[in-house]
This record gives sequence, C-alpha cells and structure tokens, in this order.
Amino acid sequence: MNIIGLLPLQVKLWGNIRGVLTDSWSEGLEAFWDSAIKGSSALRAALVRSLLNETAYNMGITATTLYADLARFFDTISFELLL
Repeated sequence: MNIIGLLPLQVKLWGNIRGVLTDSWSEGLEAFWDSAIKGSSALRAALVRSLLNETAYNMGITATTLYADLARFFDTISFELLL
C-alpha cells in the first residue's frame, strides 16, 4: 500500500479535470484591455504599454506607469494568520 505514491497521480488528474473548466471560464472573462491572458507574453504587454506611453508623450498627454514589487509584500504575510 503506497498512499504517498498515489497522491501525486490524484492531484494531477484533479488538475487536468479542473484545467478544462478553468480555461473555458477564464476565456469568457477576457477583455480587450487584458494583458495577462493565455497566449500573451510579458514582453508583448511591456511593448504595448511602452508604445502607449511614447504616443501619449508625443501628443503632449501626461502618462504615468506604476510598478509594484508584490513579491516583497507577499513575503511578509504570515501563513499562520491566514490559516
């Protein structure tokens, strides 16, 4: 009896079954302004934002971009408090 050996198989099967459901669910929620969607790269999102900022600058419009390092924020969260 190898319960530990069976657990990864069960988790993989559960993930594959849920993956189909979550993929169809997330495709229905995508909007034209979303950049974090399946098939989109971070490079493409960065280039589009850069192009929009450059265009705004050339048109005399003020544009602002905010970058937040959330990795440090999540490192400070106590898992004991969450549970």
